[in-house]
Amino acid sequence: MVETIIKSKFREQVYKKSLAEGRDISQEEIAQATGLRRPTISAWMNMKKAIKRIDSPVLVALAKYANCSPLDLLTVEEVESPEKVA
Repeated sequence: MVETIIKSKFREQVYKKSLAEGRDISQEEIAQATGLRRPTISAWMNMKKAIKRIDSPVLVALAKYANCSPLDLLTVEEVESPEKVA
C-alpha cells in the first residue's frame, strides 16, 4: 500500500544559508533566532521522519529564518507503508 507523506526540507535550507554566510549554524542559534523550542527545531531538521502536523506559525518562523518560502521547506513523497497485521 502506498502512503503520501510530507517531509521537511528545513535542513537543506539551513545548509544553503550556512554556505551563503560561510559559517556553521547550530540548532540552538535557530531556536534563539526564531523563538521556537529546540525539540521543534530538531524535528524539522530530521528529514527522515514524516511530518504529522504543521503549525503555521512554526512554518512561517522557519521560512523567515531560512529566507525562503514556506513551500521550500516541504516535500511530498509517496512511500510504501507497512501492511497492518489484523
